[in-house]
Formats: sequence, C-alpha cells, structure tokens
Amino acid sequence: MLRGRRMIDRPLTLRPATAADARLLLSWRNDMLTRANSRDRDIVSWEAHQAWLTAVLADPARELLIAERAATPVGTVRFDRTETGIELSWTVAPERRHQGIGRAMVALAVAHRPGARLRAEIARGNRASISIARAAGFRLDGETVAMTIWVRD
Repeated sequence: MLRGRRMIDRPLTLRPATAADARLLLSWRNDMLTRANSRDRDIVSWEAHQAWLTAVLADPARELLIAERAATPVGTVRFDRTETGIELSWTVAPERRHQGIGRAMVALAVAHRPGARLRAEIARGNRASISIARAAGFRLDGETVAMTIWVRD
C-alpha cells in the first residue's frame, strides 16, 4: 500500500519495455476487452508473443514503452514508424481502466514525439480510445469496415 500521496496523484512516466515485461504484456494483450478492440482478436500464445516481443525490441522502426505510476506498470504505448508517419497504439492495464490513465499516457506519448505526424487506428465502438485520441488532439481522418483512423499533425 502506498503511503502519503495516493497512486492516482503520482506522475505518470514512460520507460522502454524489456524482455522482462513479456508476461505482463501478454496478459494485457489477451484480456478480453483488449482483444475485442484489436485488429487481431485471437488469443496470442506465449511462444508467438515472445517472438513478437523479441522482434519489436530489436526493430529500430518501433518503440515499445511501459507507462508507470509509482513504479507500477499501468499501460503501454507503441510507436511504429511507417512511410506516412508514426502509428501510435496503446493499451491500458485492465485493472487501471476508467482512471484517466489512458488520457495521461497518450498525452505523454504525444509529448515524447513532438512535431511528429501521428496516426492511430481505433476499433469502431471503442468509445474510450476515441475519447483518448480526441483529448490528445487527434482528428478523425477515415474509416474502414472495422476501424476508425485518427491523425494528429
């Protein structure tokens, strides 16, 4: 238990993800709501996740960060460099949803890449992430059958 300031009052920080975060990231990825709002909604195996994480951590075009509050992981953001800019994606830890962490985490991620053209694909109906994107200055730029496309110039 935290003494003094409550966890919610503590500043949010971003740190690079490491291989030691693998189990935590997999548990967040396989959460039912996370899967429902992902491009790929299948459960990810441990082996597939390890291969994915190893590739992401080694790829200079990708940056995977863990958001922490009071040294406790509360979410993750990822930057993927593309030909048209940088795609930003995020996940809030299931037990930390509805606490304002998503907004704070994405605002911090945007500040981490000042001046970058950012893009985010958000599942239709994912009102929480759409609200987070709007709060971070993203605007709706297009739609596909399953996703809405948001940009921030």
